[in-house]
Amino acid sequence: MRWSTPSNAPDASGAPGRFVVTHAFHPLHGLEWDLVTYRSTWGEDRVYFHDEGGRLRSLPAAWTSVAVADPVVVMGAERSPFRFADLLDLAALTERTAR
Repeated sequence: MRWSTPSNAPDASGAPGRFVVTHAFHPLHGLEWDLVTYRSTWGEDRVYFHDEGGRLRSLPAAWTSVAVADPVVVMGAERSPFRFADLLDLAALTERTAR
C-alpha cells in the first residue's frame, strides 16, 4: 500500500508556491503561476491555480515544475545515444537471430 501525504495538508513552509508549466506542447508552456494547492485527485496528482480571469484551473502535476523529474530523462539529458533507424535495425536483427 502506497502512503501519500493528505491532500488537505498545508505547505510546510507556509509560503505560497509557484510553478512553471513544463509540458512542451501545452499552450501555457513556460508560464509561471501561483500554486493554490496540490492534490491527489482520482489517483492523479494535480496542481491548482487561478488563471488570468481568476478561474480555478488544474493541470497534472507531471506537466509542471512541481513534479519530480524522471531520473532517466535527467541522466540522459533528454538525448539518446541511438538513432531510431539503428534501433529498428537492431530489433530486426534480434528477431532474425532468435529464430
